[in-house]
Amino acid sequence: DTWPAAVPMTFSGAEVGERVLLGGRIEACLPETSPVRAAILLYRPPPLKSWDPVTLLYAVRGLGAHLLRSERGSASIDGTDGSNR
Repeated sequence: DTWPAAVPMTFSGAEVGERVLLGGRIEACLPETSPVRAAILLYRPPPLKSWDPVTLLYAVRGLGAHLLRSERGSASIDGTDGSNR
C-alpha cells in the first residue's frame, strides 16, 4: 500500500516463466569449477522456470523486441510467506 505511484511495478507472470527455461545445458557449457554452475545445480536442478531472470532482463533492457506489457492488473502478496497471486 505504500509503493510510490511514480514507480511502476512489473510482474513476470506464470505464462512467461513457464515457457522460458534456464540451465538446460549448464553442465555441458560450464566447467565443474564454475560458481555459476554450482549455484544453479545446488539451488534446483535444471531446467529452471525463469520468472526472476525475465523480470531482471526487463529491468535492465526494457521491453525490447521480446517482451510486451499487458494491461494494468493487480497482485496480492501474502506477508507471512511471500506467496503471490
